[in-house]
Amino acid sequence: MDSPEAELDIEPGSALDFSAMGLVGCARRQTRTGDRAADGQFAFADTPDIPRRFYGVNLCFGAHYLSKEEADRLADRLVRLGYNALRFHHYERDLTQGEAKSTTLNPQKLDQFDYLMAALIRVAST
Repeated sequence: MDSPEAELDIEPGSALDFSAMGLVGCARRQTRTGDRAADGQFAFADTPDIPRRFYGVNLCFGAHYLSKEEADRLADRLVRLGYNALRFHHYERDLTQGEAKSTTLNPQKLDQFDYLMAALIRVAST
């Protein structure tokens, strides 16, 4: 291991890799509010009779604004941990940080936020 941070990475295919039950493929699924299995549980639109469970994490404040390398690493870790839901919370404060008007977005923060979203969609689509 090259760095202490590498110890947090989950080896693909290891006993701790839960990617088979997590985000993988979810981005390709059509979901709508109100999709339910016959017994009232959540379901995907293309498989309404199969109940789905969601296991999620919450990102707050500065956790949305990462370097591209950190965003890619986070997206990969979330998949390997088996997460299939993510809540973006309190992202707007930092999105306008350093701007004179609260309606003007900070271009650097917007780029970081966009990249994180793209990284999450990329790993969810594989």
